[in-house]
Amino acid sequence: QDDLKHGAWLYFHKNGQVEQKGSYSNGLQEGKWQWFYEDSSILRIESFANGKEEGFSFELLPNGDTLSAGEYYRGQREGNWFFRDGDQTIFGQFDADEMNGTWIIKYSNGGKSFSGAFLAGKPEGKHQAWYDNGSLKWEGKYVNGIRQGNWSRYLIDGTPSLTIQYQDGIEKK
Repeated sequence: QDDLKHGAWLYFHKNGQVEQKGSYSNGLQEGKWQWFYEDSSILRIESFANGKEEGFSFELLPNGDTLSAGEYYRGQREGNWFFRDGDQTIFGQFDADEMNGTWIIKYSNGGKSFSGAFLAGKPEGKHQAWYDNGSLKWEGKYVNGIRQGNWSRYLIDGTPSLTIQYQDGIEKK
């Protein structure tokens, strides 16, 4: 008999409540897995195939709000994803587990906190960030993941405070 895990498994919190449940096949997670908080509310649900995440996955905060949600394909994040980080929400896409396309971060009031594009995991093109009052905080441009041209910072009232010029990622005087 091998030492690999097989079949249904349960893991428990110290208080005796189920922490996670799922199945193994030949020592690898397989099928639907669920994680729970100590009060038995759902923490995370995702599925596995051959030990790798596969399909839709989501994670919840203790109050039931979504912390993250998106798809996995062969263990890599793929397509549209949503994340919550403190009072901000993050929206973006993955391609083979790398950030791709436009990513947007919003404040809880709905205003933008950040916007920028990524290509194969590297920042690309114009990137901007805003204060929660809507005024521009900073802006700059990436070319193939490297800072290029003028990068500008602004005070909360919109007054320009600093501009730094970059050439091939190196700050120019």
